[in-house]
Amino acid sequence: TICEHKVQYESVKARLWELKRNSNLVRVGFDRIGGMVTEVQKWGDRDERYNAETDLPMSAVPQGMATMGPSTMLAECFLRNHQLRMQADPVVEYALAGVQLVTGTNGDRKPCKTRSRSVIDPVVAFVMAMAIIKQAGAEAPGAYADITDIAI
Repeated sequence: TICEHKVQYESVKARLWELKRNSNLVRVGFDRIGGMVTEVQKWGDRDERYNAETDLPMSAVPQGMATMGPSTMLAECFLRNHQLRMQADPVVEYALAGVQLVTGTNGDRKPCKTRSRSVIDPVVAFVMAMAIIKQAGAEAPGAYADITDIAI
């Protein structure tokens, strides 16, 4: 949620608490670069001293090739094999059409903002969701009831 060029952290936090109360919210990934980490880390850390009663299950997702490469591959596999269904969204379609990937030394690929022709935030968020799925060990079928159990 962005208004007047600022992230409305309290609105995001309130929505996450609503999701936690009304669903099985296991992990919420966030970009650990920049000002976001300063604010979001206060909400809870899923991997350190997590208290389910008082904390949100926040989990930092590094943006380097070691994390984003395998997560990009998982995203591609989920889509190619029809294991995940994405709702039609013009912003996501625009991002997918313009995103460019960079390849690391070991062959992994990840989205690259500087080489892309358009906004790629929805694609990066999708790849980050795949990183969270990997952290939770839920990448294999059977870890979720059906393809609608994964919220991105």
